[in-house]
Amino acid sequence: MANNEPDFENMTDAEIADWQYAHRDELDEDLENAEEVEVEVVKPLSVTTSFRMSTDEASTLREAVKKSGLRDCWVIG
Repeated sequence: MANNEPDFENMTDAEIADWQYAHRDELDEDLENAEEVEVEVVKPLSVTTSFRMSTDEASTLREAVKKSGLRDCWVIG
């Protein structure tokens, strides 16, 4: 595939899809010639949880997080 690819950053999703469809044979060829790499899949190190609480409970939790020094680990809004 040539290095004269369009500026995908400034294209709409539809324009990108049209470009990819028009160049599908080249893209398939590039994929067939791609170098294989080994990857190691690891479990995620974080968990995202969402729940509702009262304003008073949220204030209490925010204060506890501040006191604990774990502010960088928690986003409470």
